[in-house]
Amino acid sequence: MATSTVASATGPNANLFAVTGVTNAGVLPLTIANLQTTLQLMAAQTDANGEPILCRGVHLVVPPALELTARAILTSALVQWTEVGAGGGIPVPTANVIPQYGLQLHVDPYLPIVDTSANNGGTWYVFADPSLGSAIEADFLRGFETPEICMKASDKVLVGGAAIDPFSGDFATDNVFFRVRHVFGTLALNPRYAYAQVYA
Repeated sequence: MATSTVASATGPNANLFAVTGVTNAGVLPLTIANLQTTLQLMAAQTDANGEPILCRGVHLVVPPALELTARAILTSALVQWTEVGAGGGIPVPTANVIPQYGLQLHVDPYLPIVDTSANNGGTWYVFADPSLGSAIEADFLRGFETPEICMKASDKVLVGGAAIDPFSGDFATDNVFFRVRHVFGTLALNPRYAYAQVYA
């Protein structure tokens, strides 16, 4: 349910990434330079009155297909640039500042299940820390913050009519049945605290 608040069958969820007056979606592949660009675009977001909201992306969410790429970006100490001049290309290593930014990687296995578009393997997301502002929210129903666990009563009785231990299972198969229920919901809040990049 939480993933479906972020993604839909056709890509990023329009309730969060196609909101009038907010630009928070692009078409860039996941690279060091494009991640830097996305973080800069998030930092430039303003509220409805044009005031800066100090949006700092710290959560990188990717499908399993991008996990290795994301880990390479977040752990590489150097970036190899090639400068082209009169003498041809010259490799120039420079420091990768992304690891110093404190991004946290989240690999969501449900993204390619919810998003069935042709771009689902190349779509990635960045979210701000909830302490700055929330793009989405997931909440439990009051009084049901923990899972409700129930066991089906046995339909067997001892000869003589006495009740039997529920762990004895049902009459036909001796199976013991449990049910676990989570009562929660999700909601898209402020799209300015999220950014999606869709790349085929």
